[in-house]
Amino acid sequence: MSHRRCLGCALTFLACLAASAQAAVCLTGNDAKGPSVRLKDACYRVVWTQTNQPKPPADSRYRGWVPFTEGALTNGQPDEMDYVNIYTRPCNLYTYTWSPDDYTVEVDLGQVCEVTAVTLEANQKWTTLRAWYAKPQRWLPVAHNDDAKALTVTGLRCRTLRIDIGACAKTGAVFSEMYVWGTPLGDKADEARPDPLAPKETVVPYTPLALK
Repeated sequence: MSHRRCLGCALTFLACLAASAQAAVCLTGNDAKGPSVRLKDACYRVVWTQTNQPKPPADSRYRGWVPFTEGALTNGQPDEMDYVNIYTRPCNLYTYTWSPDDYTVEVDLGQVCEVTAVTLEANQKWTTLRAWYAKPQRWLPVAHNDDAKALTVTGLRCRTLRIDIGACAKTGAVFSEMYVWGTPLGDKADEARPDPLAPKETVVPYTPLALK
């Protein structure tokens, strides 16, 4: 009897392990080379990096929150879409406040997903993946690459994420396609986040000047 009970526990454990090891699918629904899903209510928007201020593309159809089913970045086409640059903006005013070559794509997957990889095809030099951390109320980096467009991450279960890119051409960014891979978990699934990346710069404690 005890052997049967042990066997049953082992089978249950293996079943749970197999479920957790489910192959990742393309959550943006635009990967022609592998399995893809279309998530209900999934959408994205482009904003100025580290802000909530929208950064409008040249094409007015893709401004604001854009559903995956209608987005130029999730249509599976290798076309290119210009974002605000020196040829499309009416003035140079906001370049004074924010750098013209830093862009963020904010993604709402519509439900909690285990995210394992992202790729943003654009003319950037570096790419950063950020997750929202409730306690500090900040978007903190969980993956970064100084010279690539693709990132991988472990331990990230979330509904929203941000992809930062920078060092684009001086004329502005040109986007092509965005891919997010992972596993849908449902609306009520618990979220989880890995420890954020350590700051790249060493934090030097403040030392007051001793004036005589």
